[in-house]
Amino acid sequence: MAAPAPAALNTIPAQLPADVMAFTGRQREMTSLDRLLKEPYNPHTPALATIVGVGGVGKTALAVHWASQVADQFPDGQLFADLRGYDEEHAPVSPAAVLDRFLRALGIGAPQIPPDADERASLFRSLLSTRKTLIVLDNVRSFHQLRPLLPGGGRSVVLATSRESLGDLTGDYTALTIRLRMLEPTEATALLIKLAGADRFGSDPVAVEQLGALCDCLPLALRIAGARLAAKPGLSVRSLVARLRDHRSRLDVLSPGEGGVRAGFRLTYRDLAPEAARMYRRLGLLRTADFAAWAGAAVLDTDVWHAEELIDHLVDAQLLEVADAEPGRVTRYRFQDLLRLFARERAESDEPEGETDAALDRAFAAWVWLAEEAHRRIDGREFPVGRDPAPAPHFLVEPADELLAAPMDWFESERTAVADLVGHAAETGRARYAWTLTESTVPHFETKNYLEDWQRCAELALASARRTGDEPGEATMLRLLGSLAIYQRRYEQAEGWNMAALRLLRNTGDVGGAALAQRNLAMCARFQGDWERALEFCEAALAGFHASGDIGNEAHLLGFQAQIELDRGNMGGALPLAEKAVALSRRTGSVRAEAQSVYRLAEVRLRAGDLGEAAEAFDAVLRLTRGEGDRVGEAHALRGLGQTQWSQGLLSAAGGTLQQALEITEELADRFLYARVETDLGCVEAIGGRLTQAAERFRRARAAFGEVGAQPWRAQAARLLAAVQSAAGEPGGGGRPVAGGAVGSDEPPHRSFTAAELTVLLTRPED
Repeated sequence: MAAPAPAALNTIPAQLPADVMAFTGRQREMTSLDRLLKEPYNPHTPALATIVGVGGVGKTALAVHWASQVADQFPDGQLFADLRGYDEEHAPVSPAAVLDRFLRALGIGAPQIPPDADERASLFRSLLSTRKTLIVLDNVRSFHQLRPLLPGGGRSVVLATSRESLGDLTGDYTALTIRLRMLEPTEATALLIKLAGADRFGSDPVAVEQLGALCDCLPLALRIAGARLAAKPGLSVRSLVARLRDHRSRLDVLSPGEGGVRAGFRLTYRDLAPEAARMYRRLGLLRTADFAAWAGAAVLDTDVWHAEELIDHLVDAQLLEVADAEPGRVTRYRFQDLLRLFARERAESDEPEGETDAALDRAFAAWVWLAEEAHRRIDGREFPVGRDPAPAPHFLVEPADELLAAPMDWFESERTAVADLVGHAAETGRARYAWTLTESTVPHFETKNYLEDWQRCAELALASARRTGDEPGEATMLRLLGSLAIYQRRYEQAEGWNMAALRLLRNTGDVGGAALAQRNLAMCARFQGDWERALEFCEAALAGFHASGDIGNEAHLLGFQAQIELDRGNMGGALPLAEKAVALSRRTGSVRAEAQSVYRLAEVRLRAGDLGEAAEAFDAVLRLTRGEGDRVGEAHALRGLGQTQWSQGLLSAAGGTLQQALEITEELADRFLYARVETDLGCVEAIGGRLTQAAERFRRARAAFGEVGAQPWRAQAARLLAAVQSAAGEPGGGGRPVAGGAVGSDEPPHRSFTAAELTVLLTRPED
């Protein structure tokens, strides 16, 4: 028969520490903890919650604040113990020692406390079986440390804090787990104002927001910054912000003495397994906003599945956080800035000489290989042209098909990372990584209209190539800047970039690269109305693509040649070129290449008057481009379809189609395409007899064509404008200006134009 529990004195413990000064925010978490008070009575398991988070995030503050708010609901008292699970100088407190203190606090005399730890735990459970007590256990290292301190059941509530998830709770206990994150920006601002005083920030609200951001909204860092401002009236907020902006001194400022932010991080880092610690510090070398697990495989030179396991450990330790974990998408991870800075410090201190550079080189090489492979899958063309492709890293061979199942989606997920990596590689003298990654990403820049990313990456890579004497890289970036200038309709600048690129490419013997520059020069000549020069460059480029076996670019160029033949009125020469381009592009298996070639064929069909076939072809282009998320291609297809529809007399359908195209051109800020759509909308108005509206559309088109230097199209718009002005009785061209309203708006009727008349004006050779 078990001995009865010794009689306890009628003692009500009240061990909670003082509430936290200037506690701010955490309303959602406080509400979640309130659920503990509403848990139904269970005689077998206690109400239990754990607060998990990185050092300095405010776990103890939240636990003590909530406990202080609800203490009066626990008539049998409150027990508190710091288990020192992460203490740097002392060993963790044993459960037996905590039980000794708790039993004394509950009125058990020292002689009555059993020496055996299990017996102490049994006595503790017996005492609490009829009591309603709040037990706060701070800095718990493991469930093994926590379990002896849990009541067997009853009405008591246990609240524990830890730096990592106490995963063993999933066995016998059900716990509310709160993963504590950084404060919200507004909460960080409120905390700083409470700590340093509103008068320090009243005249500079921007600075206080910047200060909160530089502290990562981490409560410990905010408290250190706020205390520094409060203690030093002469220290301005902007001065403190300036010091924190320097990543080399930020942790120093926020880690006074041997404590502060760095000390908190060090405790968590110290307890990592060696391989997880190596993963953490090497990931900190990357300057990307976020990354997938394969980047961890690169820096550690290990399999992706093993990298995922190690990264999961870092997430559990709150050193990394999940940035994106949507179903069906590759999970991405990110650092808080202060944790990244600490990781870099540890890499500089703990990594053998040369290992950090090797880890970065593997990461850059992995991104380049994936980008090149994604480029090939999008274009179906030989890529890269004129140089050997990057070798496949061993850890990416198996997961590549899964990662690149939708290549454009992969580029989209890596958009920010690519820009960051190009800048990092360029800055550290790794020019080849910078320019090869930029070149590989151009289909994404172009399809998504990310022109600023395109320009920034190309300029950074160009500067790095020049500094390091990398001629192939310099030539390639000159060509890509020329391609961008064509895309932006800056033809004179484009011609200069491409001529400079062509000279270098010829010097280096890069036939395929030279062909790409010659194709660009053909585009410049075409938009300036110099058909003969455009065709000369086309022939030279075609020979280069043929010599280098580049079928994809050969198909693209044949379609472009067909367009030039159309421009100069050679229908007989345009059709076979367009048909050959479609056949070749389909051989590549690239949706993007097929869409471009079918678009050229559709334009030929339209010019030939085969309107039914033209409409079918434009519809096909529309399906292909929308399937790829290609907004630029979609806008071109809509414009071509709209022209086909008004040519068929389907004015209402044409107006709707062209209005969709107009909206996309405004989104893309493409002035040339905008002008072409306005020209077609003007034709819809003219056929409908609304000549004043038509004239205004043609005026806008003429001006926009002039802005981008597209002289043949400007002359075309001018012919159309003169015709409708004449029909409206405005020989001087001084028709009243009107706002750009919707197609079909009310206007006194004039003589209508026929589609045939407008087609003649559109296709008539320039005077």
